[in-house]
Amino acid sequence: MDDIHIIARGADWLKQFVPVKELEGRRKRLIEHLGSALRPSPGNITRITYEKDMFIWYLLLAEMYISRSVGYDFFQGSRAIPYFKAIGLQVGLLEQIKGIEDRTKRVVQEGGDNPDTGIFELLTAACYQRNGYTDVEFIPEGQRKTPDIFAHKDHDVFIECKRLTRLSQYSLDEREKWFLLWEPVGKHIAQNRISLFFKILFKKELFELPDSFLEDELIPKLQFLPTTYFSNPIDNEYISVECFPIDYSRIREYLGSYYLRTNSPQYINILLGEYEQFGNYRLVVEAHPTLESPILISDVSFAAGASWKSTSEKAIDMKSRHIKKRLADAFKQMPSNDYGIIHLGVEAIEGDEIEQLRLLKNHIQVRGFDFKNKPLQWIYLHILSPGVNPNEDWIFEETVTKYGHTDAIVPVLEKPNLMPFDETYEGFAWDLFR
Repeated sequence: MDDIHIIARGADWLKQFVPVKELEGRRKRLIEHLGSALRPSPGNITRITYEKDMFIWYLLLAEMYISRSVGYDFFQGSRAIPYFKAIGLQVGLLEQIKGIEDRTKRVVQEGGDNPDTGIFELLTAACYQRNGYTDVEFIPEGQRKTPDIFAHKDHDVFIECKRLTRLSQYSLDEREKWFLLWEPVGKHIAQNRISLFFKILFKKELFELPDSFLEDELIPKLQFLPTTYFSNPIDNEYISVECFPIDYSRIREYLGSYYLRTNSPQYINILLGEYEQFGNYRLVVEAHPTLESPILISDVSFAAGASWKSTSEKAIDMKSRHIKKRLADAFKQMPSNDYGIIHLGVEAIEGDEIEQLRLLKNHIQVRGFDFKNKPLQWIYLHILSPGVNPNEDWIFEETVTKYGHTDAIVPVLEKPNLMPFDETYEGFAWDLFR
């Protein structure tokens, strides 16, 4: 079975838990919401989402991917499609789990929790089925906090799942600050047709800078910048700005054979000459869509853009959130006298430097955690890294780091990966207690 059919199988299996009329109404509301958002916005890459009903947004992304719709958003889809594939590969295992129907209904309901958390729980339960456990069961939620899953293989074990949200609040606030800093510069570039790609490196926290900082620093220099070769007009204690000319011959050559799809990594790569996974980009574009679709671009008469990054030590530290609170919450739900296992999921989408620091912080937090003599056996840390590049619709890597009790009675999982496809990387395995 190829990927498309596997993904379709996962989508069909999940949506069976939503009544048909309800599904139609939710899909209609989403499509109405997206009406104008799916049109290209001159000057920007519009990354679309629908937080009122994230499951139906994921489902629509899967349906657009399966049908090869030009409306498919590569950036958002790279986060959703791998999970539909993982579910599609394991439908048989999932259907053997007691309590699967009630738990899945919670995943797909409108206005419920972010479906990422519920999908993480489904894949964790399937992982135990795949590792030969019997009597795998979702524990019904009651008035008091309990673990998510019960399973048996020589021993009874209780399993708790916790998943961190995608971006820290600091990252979201920093992005909003960037928009404020860039807006007047972007408008000036568009009005004066300054065709350059600006690579901006902030050496201080963005929050230390006034909203007019880029406007004051960069706009006075723009009229003197060359547009046919590289320049480095600013390099001081606050910021470095490198400027690269836009290569219109590259753009024309590509458009001579293909259309450009907005909201795709190829769009950025062809216009700016580079695309870095987890990069932060802003485009200023005068583009001409095809008659067939406003998302397909047939000609570009003007292009400029910027990428930005902060190397501030404080910013990097603030964005590299660790798992201490989630670990503490999970531990509270562990039984006092039964064997327990914790699975923690962290989505790695902030870039290598931040994710490496986060991994170190997580290691320190787990090693220093007070387990209060509960018989906790294992902690599995799943680093989930979705992404997209100009040559692949989506990519996904999972790294599993295992922390085990020195005297663990419950054996380690032979196949601890939640995503049963491609290559899974195993991180370090550490003793919890010495």
